[in-house]
Amino acid sequence: MDVAIRGDLASCLTLRLAPATWLFAIARGFGEIEGAPIARAALTRLESECRRRTRGETRTRRLLRSHSAAGTLCGALARVNGALYLRSAGHDDYVPSACSLSAALVVRDRAYVAHAGSTAVYLVHRQNVLPLTNGDVFEGAQPVLARALGIAPSLTFTVSSIGLESGDVLALCGHALREVFDSRRFIEALESGAEQQVLRVRYESSDELPVPCEHRAPHGFIERLRAFFHC
Repeated sequence: MDVAIRGDLASCLTLRLAPATWLFAIARGFGEIEGAPIARAALTRLESECRRRTRGETRTRRLLRSHSAAGTLCGALARVNGALYLRSAGHDDYVPSACSLSAALVVRDRAYVAHAGSTAVYLVHRQNVLPLTNGDVFEGAQPVLARALGIAPSLTFTVSSIGLESGDVLALCGHALREVFDSRRFIEALESGAEQQVLRVRYESSDELPVPCEHRAPHGFIERLRAFFHC
């Protein structure tokens, strides 16, 4: 598993939960929770929830089953949302903070993806790019965020799953990209948005080594993506 981050490290989460089991997440938001930026608070809580739900050999074995992996991710995110809402002091007429978050739980050769807000997850497979999330933003003169963490006491998450092959890349992005259908356009879109926050994960089926998490300059990050896809 090869991981690289472009942008703010505190807005990304990479976590090894068990053998062949990884959690990756990216968050972006406005406002603070108990003095911390809400994106950082959301990821810290998500890490804590996932560690708690995978503690012990029995829970770890259960996680390897597809329905348990999806349930673990949904349950953890629901708890994160509830905690953020309680600590935000918000109500129906006042939203002091909100957070977009996309998460991918990789178990062996499958990725389980959940999402709320304007962040996004893409799969790059054999030069083709497949969006794994739908945007929760109403576009217009003033874009409106329809779903996000921390704006309501409860938030329903659905999880999609997809099989992975060696060399596949999961890209978790701070903003959704438009009209990216192949790896070349995908890289060009990332290159044109220099401020874009990206967590890139290259999957290798036989990999059991610790994640090398690298903070790279935008140019080096893009060049490495080009090398992956031979662009």
